[in-house]
Amino acid sequence: MPDVIKSSRPNIVFILTDQLRADSCGCYGQNPAITPVLDSLAAQGVKFNHAIAAHGTSTAARGILQTGKLASDTGCVGLASTLPQGVKTLAQYLTEAGYKTGYIGQWQLAGNKAICDDNGNATAEHAVEPSERGGYTGFWRAANDLGHTSDNNTGYVFDENGAKVEFSQGRNEALVGFAADFLNQVGSEPFFLTVAPFDPMPQRMLTPVDYLRQIYLQYTEKVSAREKAAEENNREALAEVQKQERLNNPQLKAEAEAREREEQERAQRKAQEQAAEQEQAAKQVAEQAAEQGDAPADAPSADEERVKKLTVNEDEASHWCYLCADEIVKSIPLKCNPPVDSQIFRPGLLFEYDNYLGECKQLDNALGALVTTLKDKGLYDNTVIIFASMCGTSFNSRNVDLNCATKDEFKMRTGGCHYATVKVPLVLAGGAVKTCRPVDDVVSNSSLTRTILSLAGVEVPSDIVGEDLLALAHTVDSPEAQGPQGKTPEGPNELSLPPHEGTITPGRVQQALVQISENRLGRAIVTDEFTYSICAPDADASSDLHADHYKDDFLYEEFSDPYQLYNKVLDRLYTDIKLKLREQLLDLIEQTEQMRPTVADGERYYPPMDEEEEAPAEQAQ
Repeated sequence: MPDVIKSSRPNIVFILTDQLRADSCGCYGQNPAITPVLDSLAAQGVKFNHAIAAHGTSTAARGILQTGKLASDTGCVGLASTLPQGVKTLAQYLTEAGYKTGYIGQWQLAGNKAICDDNGNATAEHAVEPSERGGYTGFWRAANDLGHTSDNNTGYVFDENGAKVEFSQGRNEALVGFAADFLNQVGSEPFFLTVAPFDPMPQRMLTPVDYLRQIYLQYTEKVSAREKAAEENNREALAEVQKQERLNNPQLKAEAEAREREEQERAQRKAQEQAAEQEQAAKQVAEQAAEQGDAPADAPSADEERVKKLTVNEDEASHWCYLCADEIVKSIPLKCNPPVDSQIFRPGLLFEYDNYLGECKQLDNALGALVTTLKDKGLYDNTVIIFASMCGTSFNSRNVDLNCATKDEFKMRTGGCHYATVKVPLVLAGGAVKTCRPVDDVVSNSSLTRTILSLAGVEVPSDIVGEDLLALAHTVDSPEAQGPQGKTPEGPNELSLPPHEGTITPGRVQQALVQISENRLGRAIVTDEFTYSICAPDADASSDLHADHYKDDFLYEEFSDPYQLYNKVLDRLYTDIKLKLREQLLDLIEQTEQMRPTVADGERYYPPMDEEEEAPAEQAQ
């Protein structure tokens, strides 16, 4: 393969993070760029700007990557799923090919058996049985649920003999230490090492003074005010250009004007309702004070009332509503610049997001230590480093709607079709990778299994899903490729290449399939222009693999709505686009699941704002 050293089969280090959003990384637009090591690798190798997770639930995603088969084939759709015994795995293919394999970190494919007794009661974590390790018969430093066996400073994993291996240092530092132990054991044969951190999956019970938040804040203080101002100016200029481009499109302009009028009318009504509520609340407080002779001790302050009114009620919010609460956004001190979708749908995110970015920074530090170890041992030049995430995270902000099939807080944050959940970082780098470019093709992270097997020289079976991503990156060398060719950055300020500066393979169909479970059973198609998804209203989202009947769920347009705030699935202007995407999605389902379900038009779930808007659901299409 022209993109990889061919003197011998390359070593492969696969770093698989949990719930890392693409926009959390500097090379995908995070400002300040808190991932300099990853950014450097992205600049030296191949960065996929439009990588899509094949499944938004971590267990299902792990099953896909270990088998090369979709969740609907393996049965790994729920958080407690177990990797099927009869399916040949990535580790088994590579072992047969002469690779020495090792696995470190979070496994999550042994179901509940690793944390429960025979009666299903949660107990202390147990070692994953050898038969449930997906063919990893050698080096093993893992736990089925690393979050159950450790925190950020201490914990334990299990070795290949089932014995506890304790650590009393940062969790990611410990994983890198285990990786060094594995590298000390490798001989002349090539190796495949998976390092699967638990981080940066959003942690529960974190406080604003958590040390991870301090890591992030200390790092951001190193970014000068001048650099921040320059970045902000550039962002404003870009926003102005995008605004003008949208306004030059007659259809989008008319739609924007109609939406603006609707928002103004809604804001006016809301202001009137809030004024009436405030008047009523003041009247009640005055009456209580008159009865008690003094104001009640627990009476909320004016600031508390304001915060309460600016908070989106997640129990009542519907994804059909066009939520774009500017007043919420403007009320947030954007020190850490949370993603716009999270600012709007979950304004209480700030402290959690600081912690989240702290974990991203800590994870990048661990990546740097691993790269250094590879170089110190003379292994880097013949190693391919694959950095990927199973899925992103919505911070519980996008799946609270009337099609959501669960009330469980954790399951709500998994799955879905939104970019927050499915747009993930994907970088192939290392000394053995000789291609340097960003790629704008829409790709699925399910292709990583085929890519790894191709790198190892394994003849890939036809039933392994996806494509060889390095071969795809090589095709953009052709003169017909669209967009600027990849370039090597000249300085540290150029490492963070923004999205959509890459190349696109001519003639390639730009689409990726997403399977959805836990919060709903659904399917989605993501293209370079749109995201369209469907859901099965009568299915069991935690166990059903297929459905015969679906209905419309979401439709978003990337160009006019990059943060996916406005669901177009009921918009009559988008009916033709929706029907075309529906056929594309049904074709993908038929190819992968050998069935072609029916899809009904979506329904209008929220009452119209005005009586004259009222219309039958079928007319809303």
